[in-house]
Amino acid sequence: MVNQFSLANPEYKKAYDEAVAKCKELSAKERAEKAAAEKAQALGPAKTMPPPEPVSRPERETSPPDSVLGDDVPSPVVARTLLKRKEVPTEDFTSPTPSSSVASPEPSSPPATTVLGLPKIRKRSKTTQDPSATSASPEPAAPSYAGWQIERDPPAWYNSFTRSQLSSPTIDRDILVKLQRLKDLIRDFKELKGNENALLIQIRQELHEAEVRYKVTDLLVRKARLLFPDDGLPVLFFSEFVTLVPWDIRADAEELYNKWALRDFDNDVMRGIDMTHPKAKSGQRNADCIKKDYPRIRANFYGNGHLINGQWWPTQLCTVRDGAHGAAQGGIYGTEGSGAFSVVLSGGNHYSDRDEGDEVWYAGTDGADGKATANTSYMLASVGPRGTKEPVRVLRSHNLPQSNRFRPKRGFRYDGLYDVVDSQCTDAEKQIHRFHLVRRQGQAPIRYQGIEARPTPEEIEAYDKIRSALTGLGF
Repeated sequence: MVNQFSLANPEYKKAYDEAVAKCKELSAKERAEKAAAEKAQALGPAKTMPPPEPVSRPERETSPPDSVLGDDVPSPVVARTLLKRKEVPTEDFTSPTPSSSVASPEPSSPPATTVLGLPKIRKRSKTTQDPSATSASPEPAAPSYAGWQIERDPPAWYNSFTRSQLSSPTIDRDILVKLQRLKDLIRDFKELKGNENALLIQIRQELHEAEVRYKVTDLLVRKARLLFPDDGLPVLFFSEFVTLVPWDIRADAEELYNKWALRDFDNDVMRGIDMTHPKAKSGQRNADCIKKDYPRIRANFYGNGHLINGQWWPTQLCTVRDGAHGAAQGGIYGTEGSGAFSVVLSGGNHYSDRDEGDEVWYAGTDGADGKATANTSYMLASVGPRGTKEPVRVLRSHNLPQSNRFRPKRGFRYDGLYDVVDSQCTDAEKQIHRFHLVRRQGQAPIRYQGIEARPTPEEIEAYDKIRSALTGLGF
């Protein structure tokens, strides 16, 4: 029996002969090429053609065109390039207010609690917290503040709805359509569908109306998917797209997110306030108070906390309700041993206050018998060189003189953090002290003018309706 791989096998021998012939042919070709190369080397270097130049490809756009959002906003192409990076580029806000004569120290790195000059709410830590810090609960009741923390992922209640609840036919379809319109605008902006400037104008308007005019519920917010980080409100203030979003829209979106994440959907600007008490015979202010069953947020904390630059309230009592200020009437709030936490600028007949926006000269209250008042002593405890003491929160009141351009048109507005850098005793007998406050750099501008101004037209409308109704009732 002939082996299939034996030369006696005709098919195998044929294949073998063809392989040998091919090898000989290749060897002969290789020898000829080698001989030609040796001959060329013996005759000298031959002229060779230069290698072809590489074909150039069109470069991707690296410089922004004229932006509809301002000179400090990159073009969509540049922004999309930046989005591939993990870190979000920081931004220095330039305040339209007069520049301070006292230079602020430049931080070596942005604080961990801010993103682009705006407050960043940290995710809840799994480690044991300071017993003095109470985490915020995603339940409907707003907690007392000592360490405000809201997870960036949707809160627990947001994903607790059943399928039957989500398909409920009893929801307000008109409000759902409005919320979905806001959601669609955010999506179109994220996906660059349409004119960015026009989209941002509409988003700004929808945010303002959702804050005051829409009667929202938790189910409506869930069906509209407005708290999801990938396609909801966080896209505007806590994503890689923040480089394209104007600073006032970032602030308004975060303020609305914080409110809804805590399951607070009451759009009444006077929510939680008992206004059933008319004015006294003396004509003094009505005896409003915070309702006993309404959760009040403590204001004895340093820094922004849960507050957003430009946040607005109709009355000073509402600032107490939300933990921006701790006194319903006093201009200074602090505690013994801690110094001052917040200050309300409201003017006065005999106080020598001066307001230049970034810098404020603020007079404390009158003391007696050569002793300063408690509030003045809190401010004195906060005086120190820039950055050596905790800053105070500054709120401006509509009671400021009309000549003050930083005065809000209605109510009270939060204008950020100020260092108390100096003080001067102007009346030893009454212990009146005048404090020099300087606004910290790196914050969003004071929202007193332009399209960014607070209160918004919607908030002014809500305020005027309340005042008109109370006046009709004899308040």
